[in-house]
Amino acid sequence: MEAYLTAQTSCAILRLGRQDEWLHLGKSGRNRIDFDEMPSSKWWLPVIDELSPYIILDDAHPLCALVPDRRYRSKDNQIRTTVCSKPMPMGSFLSVELDDSNRMYAIESPALSFVRMAQHLERAMRKSGPNKLSLIQARTLLLDYGCELCGKYARNPIDPWHANCNFEVTPITTPREILDWCSAPEVAGMRSITFARRCATELPAMAASPAEALLDIFFTSPPELGGMGLPKSQVLVNQTLRLDDHQKSLVHRTPLTPDIRFEDLGLVLEHQGSGHADSDQFREDASRIQDYGALGYDVFTTSSDDTKTPAAFDAFLMRFVSWIEHEHGPDAAAPYQTILGNQHYKDARSDLVSTLIERNLDPWAPDSIKN
Repeated sequence: MEAYLTAQTSCAILRLGRQDEWLHLGKSGRNRIDFDEMPSSKWWLPVIDELSPYIILDDAHPLCALVPDRRYRSKDNQIRTTVCSKPMPMGSFLSVELDDSNRMYAIESPALSFVRMAQHLERAMRKSGPNKLSLIQARTLLLDYGCELCGKYARNPIDPWHANCNFEVTPITTPREILDWCSAPEVAGMRSITFARRCATELPAMAASPAEALLDIFFTSPPELGGMGLPKSQVLVNQTLRLDDHQKSLVHRTPLTPDIRFEDLGLVLEHQGSGHADSDQFREDASRIQDYGALGYDVFTTSSDDTKTPAAFDAFLMRFVSWIEHEHGPDAAAPYQTILGNQHYKDARSDLVSTLIERNLDPWAPDSIKN
């Protein structure tokens, strides 16, 4: 094994592997850090040379690697080493093989990567000054990363916050798998494992885009943490409708899978991303709205304009709650109106929404992860 990659380096390779077939990810039978051969004093230099064409590796993005003990730690600016001397649960690493290379690397499994981000975020919560994160910000960033790992999209490995995502990819893990890993006896005393485990229990699954993840995180988060407080069982993301023969005869095609479905409200939320601009997609969207109407669902559509700024998102929420009042009466809308009008909840909501919309907080930033 040439190197065990961790943190932002491992994350970038994982994202790359979800979009490029020439980078081969596989299961690894290793559960502890152990070099096949005694490495040289500058063992990481060939690793940097080989990975640099594919991901950013510089002073702001040093190579992040795990080492078995302090002998292999380095203060060189090109590398950031973390000692990992204890055995981990099986399934903690994935093997990575590059085309045209005889080197084999290991990256952290999605569950371990999720916990690693939890460690960085908790450390940032303990900081003082401009790099300090609130609990809401840290939790939101961790849930957002979990949505990506359990969802059908992968962020860009070079510019994850602003470049286009890779869509329609296979989810690489599930909330259950992350929670099981976090509950393994081998990690009982691991730093930030409690924070990671708590967030894993709150993870949505199967979001197809960052916009869907934002909506899901918001609607299912408690009001004191910036959300609307709906149970996960009432906010169904990309879950195919089960139709009887008569219902199937009414719709244009099956399967019919709403972006988000509020079953108790009889409402479907469809996000119209950039791919909805061409004429074929316009006809498809019109057909789906007809189909939902025939099945008894109202349809609310959102677009990038609704998630452009926190103010735009608040305006969308006012329209959403107004719809509830018209369709279900003042009593049904009152709890939502109370949440929107409460100043404490407003401040929390601003913290949550601005974290995902303004995208100026990098969870892997070096300033937030210094040992």
